[in-house]
Amino acid sequence: MSVNYHAYQSRGVLFEEYEVVCQQWREEFSEYKPERIAKILHLETDQEYLYLTYFRCPYRLRLRDGVLEKEVEEQWTDKLYFNEAMSLYHLLHYTKDLPVVSGKWVPSHTIDGVVSRNPAVKDPLLSPFETKYNGKIESFKKACLLAGGEALEIGDAAYEFEVFPWVHLRLVFWDADEDFPTQVQVLVDQCITDFVHYETVGCMISDLLERLERGLKEKRTMETTVSIDILNKYPKVDEEEVERLLEQEFRKSDRKIVVLDDDPTGVQTVHDVSVYTDWSKESIENGFSETNRLFYILTNSRGFTEAQTENVHKEIAKTISEVAKACKRDVILVSRSDSTLRGHYPLETTLLKEGMEKTLGISVDGEILCPFFKEGGRFTLENTHYVRYGEELVPAAQTEFAKDATFGYHHSD
Repeated sequence: MSVNYHAYQSRGVLFEEYEVVCQQWREEFSEYKPERIAKILHLETDQEYLYLTYFRCPYRLRLRDGVLEKEVEEQWTDKLYFNEAMSLYHLLHYTKDLPVVSGKWVPSHTIDGVVSRNPAVKDPLLSPFETKYNGKIESFKKACLLAGGEALEIGDAAYEFEVFPWVHLRLVFWDADEDFPTQVQVLVDQCITDFVHYETVGCMISDLLERLERGLKEKRTMETTVSIDILNKYPKVDEEEVERLLEQEFRKSDRKIVVLDDDPTGVQTVHDVSVYTDWSKESIENGFSETNRLFYILTNSRGFTEAQTENVHKEIAKTISEVAKACKRDVILVSRSDSTLRGHYPLETTLLKEGMEKTLGISVDGEILCPFFKEGGRFTLENTHYVRYGEELVPAAQTEFAKDATFGYHHSD
């Protein structure tokens, strides 16, 4: 019997309904000492809880009694389903001292050691999924994108999903043709059992497929998906004229432009500019001394706590202002963050404003907020931020990005 069969039978069943299993796992983790697993997996912990994410949603283990909780609509609850609870407990129980992510992907059904299988026995999880999306590849793509999948160039369509930061699943789709029916395959890292038991994979696959189905069924009344054609109602922009005017203004100004980037993905879109990975006075002085009018500082602050972010941005604002003052040079600060609105905003820009005003003795007139990334399909229309999926614009709060464990949100305006 496949591990997917057992996971299938447990779909939609609360963990507490398996009374014996529930009691066993909670007892195992009662008075749990989290130091080892926290060190291996870089998990946050305090005196009461160990914090994790599962499909990028926040969970925590109550250390005194081993009870798992998840955050739902800004409230914590211990009403977990069987498959998600087992995935979390298994991660904590089975992770090795030195787990490896090999980067080599193998079919999920190969990791349980079974050499041969009966091809006549249909997979209880994947077979209905194949039927559901037979001839509907665009629907499959939309479901995967809404669930936060990252597109891959495999099969007719494929997406990679983060289950845990160290454990990912790949879902590969081949649509039916004259010779073969629709096929779906799940790939895992060949060393996945360095983190979980092989039976856990079925639980994770079941939860992934449920998330795909749930994402398409969710209805929103306040914020609705719109056709990409809505962009046609806005006047076309003369991009060449905009570039000319921008260049004209750029030449008039002698201000140094400093871009603070909170994540490494931003600097991948630029070239022929310096990127400093620290904010020491020496580095900032080097940036000001360049002939280039612009340089980047990679803060990586999206990975910081709020307290860390506050300390770092106070320091950066002070140092940039002091160097600008010594160089007798005006400066423009640009805070680049995530195109789906995740990040420490408005904390960072507020701290930068306050720091510049204090050190330079100036008054900052205001702040220009530009939530727009054309190449990535991020648009703001009528005060609502959208993410493009195929030929539709989906409000950002309805996407998986909004379920981010640290920077989740419920509104797109």
